Amino acid sequence: MTFDRQTNSVSAAANESDITVLWEQGDVIAINKPAGIATQAPPQHPSLESKLRAQLDRQDRYLAFPHRLDRAVSGVILVALSKKKARLLSAQFESRKPRKTYQAVLAGTASLPVLSEAAFADVMQCEPARSEARSEANTTATQQLSRWQDWLQKIPEQARVQRSDATAEQAKEAITLAAAIDSEPSRIMLAAFDPPSTAVLLQPQTGRMHQLRAQSAFRGHPIVGDTTYGFPYQLDANGNPLDPLDASGPETAKRILLHALQLGFHDPSSGRWTLVRAPCPF
Repeated sequence: MTFDRQTNSVSAAANESDITVLWEQGDVIAINKPAGIATQAPPQHPSLESKLRAQLDRQDRYLAFPHRLDRAVSGVILVALSKKKARLLSAQFESRKPRKTYQAVLAGTASLPVLSEAAFADVMQCEPARSEARSEANTTATQQLSRWQDWLQKIPEQARVQRSDATAEQAKEAITLAAAIDSEPSRIMLAAFDPPSTAVLLQPQTGRMHQLRAQSAFRGHPIVGDTTYGFPYQLDANGNPLDPLDASGPETAKRILLHALQLGFHDPSSGRWTLVRAPCPF
């Protein structure tokens, strides 16, 4: 099943400040996280969790995130409304069963294969192999993407990672499939960054801290707006450049051009493979 916010939303946001619910089944919902807000934060700070609790009237009821998105990233994220569903979803993420697909804009002209419209559709529909035919279809789809492989190591006392050798202490392997996509420059792209830039599709095969952000930067093409990994200036929530000399802007106003476009997972109620998509805002 595929659920697209534009055509299959089960619950439209009541107003612009509400979080959009993309999909709902039993005690699990998928929502479209806005950029510029932390998934979770201490009670005195705004967060996706606090906004969602207020919107769903669940201040004192169970609500948990089996996975997270960085503050500056937008897109699909799952929410469990019971401990049982949280446990089942967490087990899927721990075993790397969900299929995550991101859309991003990289600085510069990245040397990547360009997906045709048909190839893009094949990659987006890729699902777990349950037959030889499905396995072959998945292989054909993923062969059209480049494979990025690095070893990442967290920098002590900093919220960022660096590239390392496989033998380095606490080094973790990071693998991502990547391809360029045909995309007309949007208003945000034009406002945020003077070309050249490259619209890309990214599918992480591992789940490391800042994996997509770091691996893009290591190849000389940081994600637009990501000053942590080398882009020269920040963007506000609408994708407009922020003055690099102005430090007064609120942290919640900043985004990078990285969006969790689609998430594939097994619905813990039915076991059915499910795809939930949030259209890219840039």
